[in-house]
Amino acid sequence: MSVKILVIEDDQGLVDLLTNVLVSHHYVVEAVDDGPPGLELATSFTYDLILLDLGLPTLDGVSLCQRLRSAAVTVPILLMTVEDTPSAKVQALDAGADDYLVKPIDTEELLARVRALLRRGEVQQPPRLTWGPLCLDPATCEVTCGAQPLHLTAKEYELLELFLRHPQQIFSPDQLIEKLWSLETTPTHNAIRARIKALRDKLHGLGVTPIETVHGRGYRLAAWPGATTVAEMPVAVDAGLSAGLAVELAPIWERHRQEYFGHVALLEQAIVSINTQSYTQAMQQRSQRAAHTLRGTLGSFGLTFAGQLAGEIEALLKTVSPINQADFTKLINRVVQLKHVLQEVAPPATLTTQLLIVHADQAIGKALAAEATLWGLSAETVATLAEAQAILTQLRPNLVLLDFVSLEQLSQTTEMLARQGPPTVPIIALSDQVDLQTRVQLSKLGVVQLLQMPLSAAQIMTTVNQTLKQSLRYPVKLLVVDDDRTMLACLQHWLEPLGFELILLDYASDFWSTLEQTNPDIVILDIKMPDFSGIELCQAIRRDRTWQTLPVIFLSAYDDADTVQQVFAAGGDDLLHKPTSQPEVVTRLYNRLQRSHWCPNSNHEIGCLCI
Repeated sequence: MSVKILVIEDDQGLVDLLTNVLVSHHYVVEAVDDGPPGLELATSFTYDLILLDLGLPTLDGVSLCQRLRSAAVTVPILLMTVEDTPSAKVQALDAGADDYLVKPIDTEELLARVRALLRRGEVQQPPRLTWGPLCLDPATCEVTCGAQPLHLTAKEYELLELFLRHPQQIFSPDQLIEKLWSLETTPTHNAIRARIKALRDKLHGLGVTPIETVHGRGYRLAAWPGATTVAEMPVAVDAGLSAGLAVELAPIWERHRQEYFGHVALLEQAIVSINTQSYTQAMQQRSQRAAHTLRGTLGSFGLTFAGQLAGEIEALLKTVSPINQADFTKLINRVVQLKHVLQEVAPPATLTTQLLIVHADQAIGKALAAEATLWGLSAETVATLAEAQAILTQLRPNLVLLDFVSLEQLSQTTEMLARQGPPTVPIIALSDQVDLQTRVQLSKLGVVQLLQMPLSAAQIMTTVNQTLKQSLRYPVKLLVVDDDRTMLACLQHWLEPLGFELILLDYASDFWSTLEQTNPDIVILDIKMPDFSGIELCQAIRRDRTWQTLPVIFLSAYDDADTVQQVFAAGGDDLLHKPTSQPEVVTRLYNRLQRSHWCPNSNHEIGCLCI
């Protein structure tokens, strides 16, 4: 559906959640995190709906709403806030908002209100659309030709729906871009033509040719001798969405969970400040805003009780000057409860980042392991070097956190890690006191960080997280092309936390222009795709003087002898078979980088990993 929605919200986790829900229902979403850029976009471009947060940092939602209406922007505005009071609602509606949604956001209610506002704004979602034997059902997002289903990519579906909804209109490439793409993903005209061609090829394969070219002007729906777009049934309500959100939201929660734990840490700092009578006005404002953000967002992830706790904390923080002992005790209890609830949110089952902790003090080891889970890390804890050696026969960690006792012990640890082969596993050492000579020796043995104790578990894990992200020393840029969006999401989930920078494409027609624009270090390609195969793209790479040295690894579900022969005949360097795993992909990436002598800050040879 070619409906563009502008989201103005400063909580990035909630932005990701809203985008995930809206995009899954074929809305085009753009997002900004404050009022001034929202005002600029809303007055410069055409949107069908604006989702606006009330508590923005620079220009609040009410003021922004007033400015938009003063600028004659008539687009429907749905205001979002945690303030569920009659006066707040009156203020929002008087400012020009069309509707009001209270956080935490219930996704079914959000979609219902969005549909209602779009109907009110005359951006209606018509019923089932037909063109001869071709039928598109917006309620189920299914396309059929006669009794045969037609499998389309998301953008092919949106293109077809746009033409069916506007049978008489000619769309230029620029108009198609404006209606179906966000500013961050604007394609070239060549890419538009390639997508139209791919859609036509699929339709032609079923005996229909509904899209015609009007030379010099663009594209439109061709005439059909009979009914064109016909209304046959009412739009179905989006049922069952919430039931499927838990799995979909897990990666979003993992991506932003540390931000929310940062808000909790700020609340803990506020408690210390209150207790030591150093609670400044600035600290009060920061802590209140942290509680306010948690109150508005946690419930949207399904953490209703956590959101209620944050609301109580916010109310207590507003009355802490001076605070009585009973309220102060209640504040402490609520913050402790909130942290415990968030700690109990289980990480996704796909979590594979491994941390090996070697520490003689089991209490410290357990505390570090518990803190590691808050950062999305899976930790193994041992007390002795012998236990570590046993673990390393079964596990290849991403990082070793070692209580430094002696250079001999450290040397044995590095030898054990070296026997596992590349890539090098970073080591962080903990020590009470180390002289300069020992520091030099530690560096020679591969220690990347030496942390002077005592430090809190949170401080140590901050360094661990930073080291993991920088373990490549410089970000490796991956250009990934795969029409399987699940595979794209897996690679993103596996590789971005390790410091890889990913450029994701679900359509091969955009490959060459993106390759030239982004200058990646590695390219990831699928073998079987609707328009160009990975084999064909690899052959094109090999025949181009600029890119011909790219090493190529194919990752494919096909493992027959003919496919393997084609892979290496096309110039591939390696082949991974689907399904694969994070450790296997990461190891192959490191191996490819080492074999191609990848060196940051130089004219390094770049690699190509093909899926």
